[in-house]
Amino acid sequence: MKMNNTAPVDLGDGLEILQYSDGFGFGTDAVLLSQFVSSPGSDAFGVEFGTGTGAIPILLSQRCRFGSITAFEIQEEYALLAEENVKRNSLSHKISIINADLKNARKLIPREADFVFTNPPYMKADSGRLNPDKKKLIARHEICCTVDDVCQSAYKVLKSGGDFFAVYRTDRLSDMICAMRNARIEPKELVTVDTKRDNSPTLFLVRGKKDGKSSLSLRTLPFEKNMQF
Repeated sequence: MKMNNTAPVDLGDGLEILQYSDGFGFGTDAVLLSQFVSSPGSDAFGVEFGTGTGAIPILLSQRCRFGSITAFEIQEEYALLAEENVKRNSLSHKISIINADLKNARKLIPREADFVFTNPPYMKADSGRLNPDKKKLIARHEICCTVDDVCQSAYKVLKSGGDFFAVYRTDRLSDMICAMRNARIEPKELVTVDTKRDNSPTLFLVRGKKDGKSSLSLRTLPFEKNMQF
C-alpha cells in the first residue's frame, strides 16, 4: 500500500516504520515504554490503547515474549499507517490493529488481556495551546479520551492480576494515580525519568496490577540510563 506524505524511520534491530511527515511522531516516551513493558510469557495476550504509528508493539516484538497484541487507534489515518507498518516488519501474525474507540475495547477483543500498555494524551482538553492540526490535537490533548477513560477501559479488558503499563508527564502524576486507583488498578512500580541533564524528571513510567494489594516501589532513571531497563 502506498502511504502519502510519509517518511521511513529506522527503529534499529532491522525494524523500520513509516511516519507522517506532518503528523505526530513517536519519541523518547514511546521508546521508554517499549523497554518498560513486560509480558508474563510467550502465549500472553496484550492490548495497546492509542498505538499511533504502531511503533511500540513493533519495538516490543524484539525484546518481549508474547503471543499476540491488539492495538487500538481511534484515528483512521494512523490505524491504516500502523497496519502498514506491522506488515512492513512481517509482524501481522503477532500484532493486529483495530480502528476503534478504546472505550469499546472489551467488546472487540477475543479474551481478557494479560497486560495493557498505553502512551495516552498528556494534556487536558482545555489546557495549553490547542494545535490546529486535528491529528496532532487528538494525540496530545484529551479530546477523544481522558486518563480516567484509559484506566477504566484497561480494567475492563485485563484479567484479574493483569498488569497495566503507562508513560505520562510528571505534572499529571496525581491524575494518573487517582485514575488507576478509581479503576481498581493498584500502582505497584513508579519510575521517574530524567529526560535532560541536570533537570527535574518530566516523565514517569508506572506499572499497576488489576485488583492488586497496596504496595509501591519507587526509583528514578537517570539521564545517562534512560534508555536502559
